[in-house]
Amino acid sequence: MNDKYLYNRLEDKKVFDRAFVYAVDDRINNKKFCNFFEINFYRDRKKDLHKEISEIVKEPDKFQHSVCFSYYLPKENLCFRRCIYTPFKELVLRYMLIIVIVERTEYGLSQRCFSARAASPDKRQKYLLEPFPKAWNKFADWQKKIVDSQETVDDLEPSQTENIVEQKDYQILVETDISLFYDTVSHEYLIQIIINELDITEDCNFIKLLKKLLQFRVTGYSFIDGKLFISNFLQGLIIGNSIEGYLANLYLKDLDEALENSGAEFGRYGDDIKVFVRDINDATYYIQIIQEFLFKKGLNINTAKTKIIYKKEEIRKYIQKSKICESYDEEREEEKKFQIKTKVKFPIDKKIDESGKYFGNDYDVDVDAEIDNEEDAVIWAKYLNEKLSPPKSYSSTKELELIIKQIEKLRDVMKKFGKPCKICAWLTVKFCFLNYHNSIQKSAYKEMIGILEDNEINSWVKARILHHLISPKRGSISYIKRLKTSKNRMKKMKLVLEKLASYPAIELQINSLYAIYETLESKSEITDVVKRLIPKPIPQPIKDIISQLRETDFSDHKLPTFDELIPELIEEPELLEEDYY
Repeated sequence: MNDKYLYNRLEDKKVFDRAFVYAVDDRINNKKFCNFFEINFYRDRKKDLHKEISEIVKEPDKFQHSVCFSYYLPKENLCFRRCIYTPFKELVLRYMLIIVIVERTEYGLSQRCFSARAASPDKRQKYLLEPFPKAWNKFADWQKKIVDSQETVDDLEPSQTENIVEQKDYQILVETDISLFYDTVSHEYLIQIIINELDITEDCNFIKLLKKLLQFRVTGYSFIDGKLFISNFLQGLIIGNSIEGYLANLYLKDLDEALENSGAEFGRYGDDIKVFVRDINDATYYIQIIQEFLFKKGLNINTAKTKIIYKKEEIRKYIQKSKICESYDEEREEEKKFQIKTKVKFPIDKKIDESGKYFGNDYDVDVDAEIDNEEDAVIWAKYLNEKLSPPKSYSSTKELELIIKQIEKLRDVMKKFGKPCKICAWLTVKFCFLNYHNSIQKSAYKEMIGILEDNEINSWVKARILHHLISPKRGSISYIKRLKTSKNRMKKMKLVLEKLASYPAIELQINSLYAIYETLESKSEITDVVKRLIPKPIPQPIKDIISQLRETDFSDHKLPTFDELIPELIEEPELLEEDYY
């Protein structure tokens, strides 16, 4: 009965239409990577894609997963986060399955699970799951509520607390997470959980298709010898899509239930678990419960990231620091007309105002001071992005020189620190193309070229800079096309792009090719560019792009805007904070 119901749901055109919208939004607004070649290809072939997916749903045994590719985001000093790019067709299929799974299982998840929850009905036109900032802030608000309720208890007379102190007298916050969680999820265990949750058989088409989507081939370039490799993805969940968190919720559902049944005041966001306790004995007890359930799945807590915070005031500060308090939309930044403050001041130390926000009160520091730690680098980058919006005029030449000095630090910061790289990539483009003084734009362009040519800069960071250059703009042309108005700058950029297209990093190759593609007079020349620039053997994702371009009608080519890609989409502000992993 359930097998047939799930099959019918996957056959439902409305489920495909929703999955298509979610997948396009996932790609366009993804803070990690977007392949604009794919978006261009599938926007005009939605009917063909639906027909192809319908055949896959009918006969999943014949389905062959396209080759994915890996790329690496700077996470923190010396460490990177491996992400996997899923081809668009497979992403739509994943969304279709998750839509059906959410419909049948969301109601059974614990309310203490805050990540990857189903979006409210008024948001489901665009989102399947709640966006990260809203979900994460709910997690932070729950923690604040616990602390606030405890302070309320502290203010009462002893006779008034007789019946409630025992429940709310939390003196300690325990925080832990699961070691290498997304990389070590067992597919076999996950499949069995879904079979039980949906009450279906293992040989039904739904499970056959899910198994095919969970295991696939991944290509990339080796750090050891720079050669292209292909490996099999046999365990774990993909980092790089927005929907894998829901599968993680199902995987940890029994842990949530165990903590809830034990009476723990806990909350979980992905693999991040926080428990409020009265004393160290309670802390030990709940950590033991967590470990017991994780051991059953071949997992364990990350001891290096397990923290115990004792004082209420320290707990409050810790919670406030994790709250997302600012946001911005890179694509709409150009439309805003902010005035720069008269006096330019740069916070290089760790000072944060009482509200917990990074940007409250300006204060004087030495603008020539070297940024020597990652936390300061993040604060510095956020300050530049928030405070230095395009002005109409400047108060003095000295003010211009101060701004240029900060721009000249971007490359050094990107080399030294991982966390601020995403914001710094945007700053590089922002200062170059928004309505700044010519001397600022000139300095920023020089810095951008230097960053793109620097072999010590992470390849994803360069790809992210190119992402901003090639992204469609509302009512305007992309930044890469604007460069064509300056022959000298465009000439230099073309040389840089050709060098980047030859670099052994697929995400950088794709964005470099798209940037070149957008500057060609004849779009059909792109296949010759690939043959000339991409190292041999050519990676399968690049071959797929060439196959798609062969089916493209170049006579009617134009760069689509986000609104043209999917009329239903309404963009949300982009996070200022680095992505949560």
